[in-house]
Amino acid sequence: MVLAISVLAGFQNWSLAKTKVFWLAAEYLVLLPVLILILIGAYRPEHKPPAPSAKPRKLLPLLLFVVILVPLAFALDRGTYQGDENAYLFQARCLNSGALYTDQPKGVPLRAITYDHHVILNGKWFGKYPAGWPLVLSLGTATHSAWFLNPLLGAALLAVTFKIGAELFGAETGVCAAWILALSAFFSLNCLGFMSHVLCGLLIAMAVLCYLEFSKRKSEPRSWAWIAGAFVCLAASALVRPFTAMCAGIALIAVWNIRWKWSSVVRFIGCGAMFAVVVIASIAIQNRMLTGDYRRSPYNVNGGALREISTSPRDLMESLIRTTPRRLVDTGSVAFPYLYLLAMYGLWRRRRERVVWALALVFVSLVVGHMVETVDSDAPIGERYYFEGFFAAILLAALGWLQLIKDLRLTAPVSRNVTAAVLTVACTITIMCAYWETGLRWPSRQLTNAAEHPPIGRGIVFVEGYDWLPPWRLNFNKPGGETLFVNDPGPSQRAALAKASGRPNWTCLYYDPIRKAAAWSEITSSAP
Repeated sequence: MVLAISVLAGFQNWSLAKTKVFWLAAEYLVLLPVLILILIGAYRPEHKPPAPSAKPRKLLPLLLFVVILVPLAFALDRGTYQGDENAYLFQARCLNSGALYTDQPKGVPLRAITYDHHVILNGKWFGKYPAGWPLVLSLGTATHSAWFLNPLLGAALLAVTFKIGAELFGAETGVCAAWILALSAFFSLNCLGFMSHVLCGLLIAMAVLCYLEFSKRKSEPRSWAWIAGAFVCLAASALVRPFTAMCAGIALIAVWNIRWKWSSVVRFIGCGAMFAVVVIASIAIQNRMLTGDYRRSPYNVNGGALREISTSPRDLMESLIRTTPRRLVDTGSVAFPYLYLLAMYGLWRRRRERVVWALALVFVSLVVGHMVETVDSDAPIGERYYFEGFFAAILLAALGWLQLIKDLRLTAPVSRNVTAAVLTVACTITIMCAYWETGLRWPSRQLTNAAEHPPIGRGIVFVEGYDWLPPWRLNFNKPGGETLFVNDPGPSQRAALAKASGRPNWTCLYYDPIRKAAAWSEITSSAP
């Protein structure tokens, strides 16, 4: 039924949100009752659960993830959907030129070069985000392989998740978690594009892994190198996504300190304080270089309260009642069938273990922390604000899945049939989400590739926009480039703007929805 609904949604051109509602309805109202009946009929109190394979195929989930995602990422190349991605890419190109910013184009009105999440201040033109992810992304923009970075980081995150699961609960749980990640539309398709969530999630997962290694070696003289490594990862994540790192870091530190000796607590706090100083100093230096003030952040150059953050009781209640439940449902619809139910079952069955609560708090901290976020994330496949803690929820779900099979004492054939049904649903959702993601990114992919080879040299290109692809999401400019790309002001103002900018030759770049390709208008000169 899920497959039929998905195919129907594709042919009938339904919205992605509408399709997700039908997916959830099919999972919980049709598939779940059938699975429950199968499980009840298959219950055998005297039967022992099948023993796990002595040689689990650890690399298969990773290979599946790479084989599916890398060709898709290559085909979409530099196709973007969100304005954040273009801000990150612009920052990376600035770093490639040797600076955090580029000069503001002269003679061009601000409205023509106003882009989402970009800042123009005191003649400087830059993106508003910390330099951590743009610095890594600049390696890709310099080598024309930026499309490959997030799939590569996603593969590393999958491998680290397997390692954490194997260290905590055994190799079988690690393999199960890896399979769930590889077949999750939310995980795999958020590893496309140029957002910073994958790197931040990898760093937080590595912080958890470092702490696990420290826990195993507490009695060794150099065991504190591992806890220092955990703080290095948390500090690095703070230079990528500060608010996310703060939420996850507070959750981890709170759990790590429970039942510790005071001497250990003091050393722990001292190590954390040292890296906190490094993070604060790094952000302050970037602020000084961009805004001229150590305390003035590019996030809010005009001062006052951040418009994205609100702690007023009215906004918090709105988030609690409407926004957060919608985000959770949106993520659950594309994450993995019954993810929340399986994670809660795994948490309940192993509730006496502190590390299980640590994993739960990593995910919950992002849900609770982003209740103060008032601006829609505009994430097409699930709620991207929760991505960094998704690996922890997956580990709990894998634990719950295997524990449920063990508790129900299922026979091997029944276990395989139930697994096949759930995985079929997961694969169907992933395929359809990939279809939607491709449709969202294809127009900008075509425009970006066309912008790489403009038909004019020193001139101006007016980028036409649409309701579904506004031009202020697409910044194709390169620091020091001859061609200037601006938002199209309309036919009546093009000649005047080109003349004022000192670039009399101009053309238009637009997307042809019929041909599904970028196109150029004729080159026009406004020179006398």
